[in-house]
Amino acid sequence: MAISTIQRRFKKAKDIITEKGPINGLFFPLIHFSPEPIKSILIVTREEIEDGFKVDLPLRHRLRAYKHGFTSKRYCELNLQNRTNLDKYLSRFSEVNSYSKVHKNKELLTNKIKFYQYMKQKGLGEYLPKLYGIIKDGEVRGNKKFFDILQKYNKVIVKPSLGSRGDGIRIFELEHDDIKVNGEIVSYADLEYIIRNIGPSIITEYCTQADFLDEIYSESTNTIRILIFNHNEEFIIGYAYLRIGTDKSGFVDNISCGGLATGIDLKTGKLSSAAQKIYPGKVRWHKIHPDTKSKIKGRKIPKWNQFKNNFLSIIDDLNDFNCVAWDILFTSKEEFVIIEGNNNGPGQLSGQRFRPLLEDPRIKKFYKEHGVIL
Repeated sequence: MAISTIQRRFKKAKDIITEKGPINGLFFPLIHFSPEPIKSILIVTREEIEDGFKVDLPLRHRLRAYKHGFTSKRYCELNLQNRTNLDKYLSRFSEVNSYSKVHKNKELLTNKIKFYQYMKQKGLGEYLPKLYGIIKDGEVRGNKKFFDILQKYNKVIVKPSLGSRGDGIRIFELEHDDIKVNGEIVSYADLEYIIRNIGPSIITEYCTQADFLDEIYSESTNTIRILIFNHNEEFIIGYAYLRIGTDKSGFVDNISCGGLATGIDLKTGKLSSAAQKIYPGKVRWHKIHPDTKSKIKGRKIPKWNQFKNNFLSIIDDLNDFNCVAWDILFTSKEEFVIIEGNNNGPGQLSGQRFRPLLEDPRIKKFYKEHGVIL
């Protein structure tokens, strides 16, 4: 069959699937009842159908992506069409296949309340933002009034106890007589309405970031994500990158909201150019911040090696996890706080843009020993 005929049929199938939209109703039962590795194949296939066809990719590269376990979107955003070392990257298929094999005690990472409790039990509470309260069923536990907490601390962060990608995060601030939520002035009645209708959440300290982070972009809290593997009681850094907010992302630094991700050299702490997701399959690179014009590429994280060594020694006793993507904030007090731990870091686009995970033979061995198909 001629290539042109295959391409025409592929385009027709693409148009039909795109018109029908999401087909979760078909895939969910299949995924639920399927054994591995069929389950992983189905999950990746569903992702490709839902968003992969938005990616403009020549057929030969699309087939190459599938052969190596990547969706079209990830293939393009990792610029794999211009690379020959695809075996060095953890594929989307392998990432999905690893979920049930690599991660243990996931609930401690996905539930922020349990995460706080766990870290305090381990004697690491001092490295977390202070916990001011827990909201459940529209009320602050312990018969506290949210407004009283806000009056006492002036600025707090409220995060859903379950959630990711910055979804549902709110910054509450009391400035003179004005109540602000994410920078917008609201009435006292509005404040009470928000709290009454908010889901289970935690109220924490608002930590002021270090000056060098403010210099890059001051309207968001800019955090470092560092992926740590625990392999035979040896802690291995998979990658580290700095997330930076933009005018598009607002007060959060999440890449999914329009923020930037810039790789950190693990030896020197030097920053790379920053990646910004434009649309599925398309990334724009910035040497300077697109809004502030502050330098990014070549800037160094102050005292990087000191932080790295301190952090590894702090988590030395955390053997309840096999791998965690930690979110860290450098504060104005020249210290750092652990914002949270995540179980969705390995294989993540933002990290592998700067360093292929399987380039480190220890990490490759880690996955193989856990039975992950590479």
